[in-house]
Amino acid sequence: MLKRVFALLCVLLLALPLAAGAERSILDFKATQSGTDEWAEDGLPDMMGKGGEWYAIALAQAGGYDLSACRTVLEDYVTSTKVRSATTRQKLALTLLALGSDHPFVETTLADSIGKQGVMSWAWGLHLLNNVCQGPTYTDDEVVSTLLTLRKADGGWAVTGDVSDVDATAMVLQALAPHQDDGKVTAAIDGAVALLASRQTANGGFSSYGVENAESAAQVIIALCALNIDPAAPQFVKNGASPLDALAAFRLEDGSFSHEMGGAYNENATAQAFLAAVAYARFKEGEGSIFLLDGDQQPGQLKVQLSYKAVAAVVIGGAAVLACIALLIAGKRHPKNFLAVAMIAAALLAVLLMTDFQSAEDYYAVTAVAKDDAIGSITLTIRCDKVAGRAAHIPENGVILEETSLPIASGDTVYTILTDAARMKGFHMEASGAQGMMYVHGIGNVYEFDFGDLSGWLYTVNGETHSVGVDQYVLKDGDRVELRYTLELGRDMD
Repeated sequence: MLKRVFALLCVLLLALPLAAGAERSILDFKATQSGTDEWAEDGLPDMMGKGGEWYAIALAQAGGYDLSACRTVLEDYVTSTKVRSATTRQKLALTLLALGSDHPFVETTLADSIGKQGVMSWAWGLHLLNNVCQGPTYTDDEVVSTLLTLRKADGGWAVTGDVSDVDATAMVLQALAPHQDDGKVTAAIDGAVALLASRQTANGGFSSYGVENAESAAQVIIALCALNIDPAAPQFVKNGASPLDALAAFRLEDGSFSHEMGGAYNENATAQAFLAAVAYARFKEGEGSIFLLDGDQQPGQLKVQLSYKAVAAVVIGGAAVLACIALLIAGKRHPKNFLAVAMIAAALLAVLLMTDFQSAEDYYAVTAVAKDDAIGSITLTIRCDKVAGRAAHIPENGVILEETSLPIASGDTVYTILTDAARMKGFHMEASGAQGMMYVHGIGNVYEFDFGDLSGWLYTVNGETHSVGVDQYVLKDGDRVELRYTLELGRDMD
């Protein structure tokens, strides 16, 4: 009973103007959708590693739920699955912490993900550091400093380009919130909050990439609550409507949320709306940011980890000392012997300091092409309509990426802008092959052969298919690129 009351309160807090017509909470909707009365315990575990992380963090912070099954499933998932996206690894690691897990995936993620996928990997990395003290490669102060340097001239943050994006700005603010005692951080936060207020639509909502949507409103609400700012404060009320009212407008009759106004149920919008609801409930109770995890693991309590370079340096130094001791015991005490050991150790240390060992996915993440020399723009759409809703991780509407405008530089190919989009939007993309022969195996965790021997991804440019690979087709200004999932080698495409 307590759980249902809490769920209802979360929705009412978001949707007071719609309270009279609100019959179900988001949790009621999920229970109905999955056919289980206790969805948090019986249905959510199936979504671990497949987009259920927002719910898990929110429910863990709400309290009163047995999420042990979610923890077990997620631990199994990160143990058996190679997660390529740095920000996805960070989100999974933060979820593990919220669920009370001490799985080594958290330490590994801290060591190899921060800063590897643009501004969002710095922000998500800071969330981890805010909860587990200092990491093996960066301190929280270093990450905060980097985020401040990545701030755009207009006062906010963006994944790409020079104009701040609402979502990126809100999510960076969520990570910076615990560091408001730093004067530079406070000044940056004040400027970014003013920017968000200036970006509100006439009905109190927010747009991202030209589309007013539920997720942008949700992320702003979460950010303001983390900063201890009431989303209903006069600064954020436009024509009598606050971000809470704006988000409530995306609520459907069944308790779920749509991405765009008048749209159908969208899983990502629903999950983020629920996270925002819990964040606001915590704000009203004075419980702090939803990303400062409750329980025993508070900031500064876990051990400091050593980077692989620090460990290797210690090993090299120790080996040099042992070699010198061995020379002494053997009676080979000529200075040139000790000099040789010192020179070898110095050479190894130099190589260590000048070399950055990275996995292939991290190398890809940090070499996304900047578009300072943009020659125009294209639009990219990614759809999997033929298998829409056939698995928990596949969008119900079949849209992995709605039509999105992306800048291009001279020589950019379909593969170039696909990797740029994956980095910008955070969706999974996997490809392989030598230069000139790249092949896309999977997008959004939908892979070739998942739905038959003839299934896989095909691309078109301006509605036409092409015989060259994705990294051979050079784009020009105004091109319309579409990737679609086919079940019959393209014969089932319109």
